Amino acid sequence: MLQAYVDASGTGDPNAIVLAGFVAEADVWTAFSAEWKSRLDHAGLSAFKMTEMARSEASLEKAAYFYRTLEEFEIEAAISCAINTAGLVKVVNDLDLPVSAKEKLRNPYYLGIRALVEQVAHNQSSIHLSGPIDFIFDDQSEKREIIAMWHTLKFAAPSSMRPLLGDTPKFRDDKLVMPLQGADLYAWWVMKWHKEGSAPSAVRKRRFPWSIKKRMKYLHVEYDEDRLREGASGILDKAEILRMDAYFGRRGLIQEARGDLGRIDFEVTYYIASLDTEYYDVPDAEFDAETQEAAREQLASIKIFIRKSDGVKFNASEMLSFILQKSRKTLEDYVPRQEAAAALPAGKRSFALLFPAHFSRNTFHMKTQSGLLDLKQLKIGVNCAVCPIVREY
Repeated sequence: MLQAYVDASGTGDPNAIVLAGFVAEADVWTAFSAEWKSRLDHAGLSAFKMTEMARSEASLEKAAYFYRTLEEFEIEAAISCAINTAGLVKVVNDLDLPVSAKEKLRNPYYLGIRALVEQVAHNQSSIHLSGPIDFIFDDQSEKREIIAMWHTLKFAAPSSMRPLLGDTPKFRDDKLVMPLQGADLYAWWVMKWHKEGSAPSAVRKRRFPWSIKKRMKYLHVEYDEDRLREGASGILDKAEILRMDAYFGRRGLIQEARGDLGRIDFEVTYYIASLDTEYYDVPDAEFDAETQEAAREQLASIKIFIRKSDGVKFNASEMLSFILQKSRKTLEDYVPRQEAAAALPAGKRSFALLFPAHFSRNTFHMKTQSGLLDLKQLKIGVNCAVCPIVREY
């Protein structure tokens, strides 16, 4: 099993953050850890921190001594991701999302870890990796948010990517876990190169102040404000899932006497709309071509519901959000507890919910071949996927 150990550099920096580390097989990391610990003992150190090594020329020689450990073992690849945090804040502030979703996206760890995991999965062939990769990060306060993000990422990932995503990320103390100290070394240098504006070239050339004895495959990605804005629908994608997180109560926990059974992820899968023809002389009104196509393809993302008061268009996910807001309930309130509680023990991975809604006259319109008509009733189907709770972080 491949494992990626990743550390961050720049925590609290208002301008940038870097996540970087290395990928290797689990048994390689075991042997690596024994050797790294031996070098710590030889150097009289309890743990390695690159910030301390960078204080003098003599300490930099020690850093080179530890880097040689990485060259002596079969490290599969070096991976890194740099995020312009100031640009991230600007881009997120411009997104049409609830406040709680924006707060989540402004956290650079949320985007950085997601971007790194996705880019490694997308580019496995180019760096000659194959199979799922388990990610291990330095222990941090954001870990619960990151684990929540992981469930969203895996649930929404294309079917081609899911086999490449390993287990839920783990979080370990870098004072005790040797590969995280190796990641700390690399993250510090990538941050230095990023601030100098030379990271892509420096990563490629391994521009350390010591000689390089062994080449290593690498993946480095950078997200400046332009790239973040350009990719707002991709890098900061799944806005509907974020909306649902905010409006529905973040993936509710199924409770039973014995404890938390699992998390539930929600996805709108279809809807059935009926029009109010009572007030119009068009009893056989048909939806227009766009609406028919949306219904035929079961696309919940097309904005075909028009609010009469302000002309704002809604898609099915947004309509469900609107309905729940009006009812002052969350999806969690509607989950059939007995069915959900039985889902995991029975091996059943998902179940469906159907939400009917009735609208008064002149609330919402839909486009028909006869023009705009009032929306009378809407049934929204939601698929609920049960995800096991992972208790080990």
